[in-house]
Amino acid sequence: MHYCYHYLVRRFDEPEAMSTAVWSLQLTILVTAFPPFISNFFYLSRLYKIGQKNIFLIGGIGLLILARLGIELTASILLFIYPVFTEFSRYTYLVKAFCSISSAADILLAVFITWNLHKRRTGYHRTDMTIDLIIVYIFSTGVLTSIICTLSLLSVILIHGGLVDIALHAVLGKCPSLFYFGSFI
Repeated sequence: MHYCYHYLVRRFDEPEAMSTAVWSLQLTILVTAFPPFISNFFYLSRLYKIGQKNIFLIGGIGLLILARLGIELTASILLFIYPVFTEFSRYTYLVKAFCSISSAADILLAVFITWNLHKRRTGYHRTDMTIDLIIVYIFSTGVLTSIICTLSLLSVILIHGGLVDIALHAVLGKCPSLFYFGSFI
């Protein structure tokens, strides 16, 4: 919230203020690295427990998730070192790699959990309805986070010098928490 106030109220008439990352924006990018990481490892453990015992598949997706966290932490630390966006723009390859790896990990998790749940149908109507509900939830959340990450990737590629990718990244960091609390409804 502080960075919104800083850019939109406090420094409204100062366009040069938009070229520098304020401390709260830098900290937000650092903190939002962890909820998707925790969420993806939770789904990876669920994938292992529901029957996908292929260690190479689980390990590959796990490496993607770890690489995503490492790249995101590296980019956020570099944003602390280079707070001016024009200086940080030479590291956009990290943002592109993060978005690509994140989309791939989310889609792989959604597809393999959906496929494994679909194989576990029992033939009982109520159980199958519950499995269908879980499949819809898992697949829609995985696809939604992939779409947001793909939009972020496209904004980095197409809009040079814009802050659209940072806004989408903030939304992406909050998605796992929203999906988790939304599952209780």
